Amino acid sequence: MPKVIEKEQQIPVIRDSAHQIWLAGLGALSLAEDQSGKLFKALVKRGKVFEDATKDRLDEVRAKLDVRKAASGVVDRISDTLDDSVNGVLERLGIPSKKEIEGLTKRVERLTKTIEETPAKRTIRATSKRRAGHSATA
Repeated sequence: MPKVIEKEQQIPVIRDSAHQIWLAGLGALSLAEDQSGKLFKALVKRGKVFEDATKDRLDEVRAKLDVRKAASGVVDRISDTLDDSVNGVLERLGIPSKKEIEGLTKRVERLTKTIEETPAKRTIRATSKRRAGHSATA
């Protein structure tokens, strides 16, 4: 029976501990509610500062991009002018352009193909004529 008495004495201690844990939880909730308003205001303030700083950076980046676009346009114009000048000099020197070389290459390929096919036809005709000639002489 002594064990039963000990258990009965422990119940109020457990009950008090559980109640204290409950009160600590309520206190944490109350503190969080109080601090949440302050925290929210602090977050809004920091967000505003960050947004302002980010806008300034964004404006700087946009300005740099505009400069790069303008430079790119100038480079394109210079490149086109240089290409035209080089092509003009090559033409005056009698050096064929890429298009002319490509056209000539295609013509050579067609002629080569025609030449390669032609001997085969001549050989067949010559063989046919020789056979016809042997038949007539025999």
